[in-house]
Amino acid sequence: MPNIAKPPNIVGMKTQDPTSFVIIQGNELTDTIRAILKEELAINQSSKKDTNFENRHELLTRKSAAAFLKISISTLNRHIKSGIIPVQHFGTSIRIKKMDLIKG
Repeated sequence: MPNIAKPPNIVGMKTQDPTSFVIIQGNELTDTIRAILKEELAINQSSKKDTNFENRHELLTRKSAAAFLKISISTLNRHIKSGIIPVQHFGTSIRIKKMDLIKG
């Protein structure tokens, strides 16, 4: 029985012009889809990293920090005074990094 070569895996694809049609091999389509997915995943991951960065460096007021930790403001003040919770001074205001609360 003679060896019969299989025809290449060919896929038809419409273009933006509804009257035209492009024929590509299946492996080209696979490579194109993989490249697009990698690009989209990279964009998605970079946007998540930016969000995480903003959340980590978010500054909270005493009231917000106490609510985040589910403790009273007086308990928070004791932890600040004892140095357990570091603070950032802005004039007469005090802010607490959310990341410091998460780590601590």
